[in-house]
Parts: sequence; C-alpha cells; structure tokens
Amino acid sequence: MTIEKQEAMARLLAGMPYFRNAVDTASKNGTVKLAILSEMPDGSGKIECKFECADFFADIATIIDAPAQTKQDDMTAAATRFLQKHGIK
Repeated sequence: MTIEKQEAMARLLAGMPYFRNAVDTASKNGTVKLAILSEMPDGSGKIECKFECADFFADIATIIDAPAQTKQDDMTAAATRFLQKHGIK
C-alpha cells in the first residue's frame, strides 16, 4: 500500500466515529443525505448536490476495516458536534 493510501486510510479511520454518530443522529430526524455545499466567507451558501446515503458510511467502514463504534466514540462525537454548533473551538 502506498504512503498516500495509508494516509487516506488513517484519515477515514479517524473520521469514522464522527461519521457514524452523525448518520445515527440524522436518521432519527429524517432521511440521511450527503451534500456538497458551497459556502461564502459570511456563512451564506447553497447546496450544490445531495444524495441519500443510508449505507454509504457503513460501506466505507467495511472497506477500511473500521473497528466497531464504541460509547466513547459516540460521546466524543456528540461533544465535538456541541462545540461546533455553538461556535466554540
């Protein structure tokens, strides 16, 4: 495996707990979708495209052999979402 693929795999593995938690949270409120957004410096923007992705992140997790989601993963993801939602860095 090339260095680039190893680095990409590491980034996906690091992000997977957040993706899984976001998908789980979103699925409680409606259809889970993935969107490409364009955002202006002032925060305005628009959705360029979107598609349903109920199985998309599960498929990625399978391909990269991601470990099972833990309670700690969910707590960390929820805390990160709270900080982002309230503009706390």
